[in-house]
Amino acid sequence: ADGKLLLTTYYTKTNLPNLESVLAEYGLGTLDTVNVVMEGHTNYALSDSSGVYPYFYKAHIDREHAATAEFENDFLLYYSHALALTETEGVTLTNLLYTSAAAYLKSYDEESKKWTDAEEKAKVTVGALAEKGGTKVLWISSPDALTEKVNSSSANSGNFNFILSTMNYMSGVGSDSIAIESAMLDTSLLSATAMEALIWGIVIVIILPVSLAAVGIVIWYVRKKR
Repeated sequence: ADGKLLLTTYYTKTNLPNLESVLAEYGLGTLDTVNVVMEGHTNYALSDSSGVYPYFYKAHIDREHAATAEFENDFLLYYSHALALTETEGVTLTNLLYTSAAAYLKSYDEESKKWTDAEEKAKVTVGALAEKGGTKVLWISSPDALTEKVNSSSANSGNFNFILSTMNYMSGVGSDSIAIESAMLDTSLLSATAMEALIWGIVIVIILPVSLAAVGIVIWYVRKKR
């Protein structure tokens, strides 16, 4: 039977054998270990004056897929886990959300009760779309990504609009069928990537003061000549 499913799972709640057996038919799965995805590229990991947060990042988006072709904002993920995609006959799998190649996993060892960082860095799938006949399954590995707190953490984030866009696609209707648009609310928290923070820091701390000083010197010199 045809059906549509939006699924989101928390990184500590992935050991769900019944659900795993169903998702396996669509080529979807998780890794064997409890893990959290860490974005190692400073252009995508969010930051503020306190530092960089690799577990809170902007995802890469497959904008060539019809589900996200008109989506122009960022999609933020918070404490996500890795998804595993397996080529399956009759199923079309799309790596819809993924990290940069600088990402790595922080895994939890049940025996030692410790978290360890993986040495290997690679692109990690954190959101996938599986299509089989009329059935479509969208899996996003971060429940927090669907909350207002995360959605409003960056000026260009549009997580709710992303969900509306993909839901329109999955239901087979036009992009204007779901007319409830998520409002961009004012918030006191404004995050930026490390590169953006560096650029603005240079402008505010160096370029702007130097420019003002230069203007002042020119004015003083002109007046002195008079």
